[in-house]
Amino acid sequence: GPGMAAFVKENHRQLQARMGDLKGVLDDLQDNEVLTENEKELVEQEKTRQSKNEALLSMVEKKGDLALDVLFRSISERDPYLVSYLRQQNL
Repeated sequence: GPGMAAFVKENHRQLQARMGDLKGVLDDLQDNEVLTENEKELVEQEKTRQSKNEALLSMVEKKGDLALDVLFRSISERDPYLVSYLRQQNL
């Protein structure tokens, strides 16, 4: 949808800092064929939460706007508070 990919890009740093448990998000991305099993494992191998978040964000951003839309929808469903918080910050 319009603006979803842009939202993720604009909030890259905030998402990197604030996304929590990625397990569900990674499952969503794999189910939607955005990430392969191998790519999912690469993210999971990162040592810290922030480096996991960074690996995921940069991987999905390289795949383009449709991939970012899937990521946005997943985060919205799994962490609606985070998305509304970021929307508030951007006003």
